[in-house]
Amino acid sequence: MAIITNNPTAYDERSWLIAVWSALNHWRSLALEEGDPSNEKDWDEVCSSMAWITEELGYEIDEDGDYVRNPDHERREPSISDELRRYE
Repeated sequence: MAIITNNPTAYDERSWLIAVWSALNHWRSLALEEGDPSNEKDWDEVCSSMAWITEELGYEIDEDGDYVRNPDHERREPSISDELRRYE
């Protein structure tokens, strides 16, 4: 069974998101036992992080579950505090 079900390519952010989700779902099916509260918390944190990444890249998920560009998205420039957090 293939873990990555698409063909991610350079400069195609949408393909990256699909590939990462495929790998994460595979990992979840193998490593996380459903119903375990700590696993559910971990999975919720993974999903939240992926939602933030998706948003930061300027995408949203439409009603069909496909990644589409958010026409209102403006990519923000990293602030000095963002850069300083890298070294914490």
